[in-house]
Amino acid sequence: MSDPNERRHVANIDIVEFYTPAFGGRVPAQLFYESVSNTGVPGKQTAKVILNQAARMIWLGDRIQEVSLGRPALPLTFCIIAAEAVAKLADGLEEEGKSRAYVRHFFSDLCTAEQRAGIHLALQWANPRPPSSPDDMADYLYSMRCDVVHEGRYFEMTVPSDLCVGEVRMVVLEGAIQAARNVAARSGA
Repeated sequence: MSDPNERRHVANIDIVEFYTPAFGGRVPAQLFYESVSNTGVPGKQTAKVILNQAARMIWLGDRIQEVSLGRPALPLTFCIIAAEAVAKLADGLEEEGKSRAYVRHFFSDLCTAEQRAGIHLALQWANPRPPSSPDDMADYLYSMRCDVVHEGRYFEMTVPSDLCVGEVRMVVLEGAIQAARNVAARSGA
């Protein structure tokens, strides 16, 4: 008999299943994931790492949300960590730092204007209030992440619904897919 908690371990995430909603179905998720798996092509290996890392961080944020209802800054922090990691991996950055710049890069270059507008709309009633422009959401979310990580202020942000967190989560998954596609395409294989 298998351990019922085994599936709840970060090492046991079904990556294809995790990305199925963002791909709009299991088949496209599986086809893409298989196309970047076990190829031996460095760019495709990086694309797979992008998908895996984003899934791990967001999965952790999902687990945090289970025990921190009403504290959206905690799961959102993991979304922003995922966005930063994706942007750095996609860019091949090997040095430390430049976190805010890479979060900006993620939202401005790997996400569409419609996705930024969707996040802005989802968080329009958040407290503290988001900026008036969807293009400024990266700085808003990064500042919230810094409040949590550096100051321990996870309790100041409120949102009217967990659906707000879900919108940011989905955009980060979609941005990770775009980054993985870009990296795989650059590999030329």
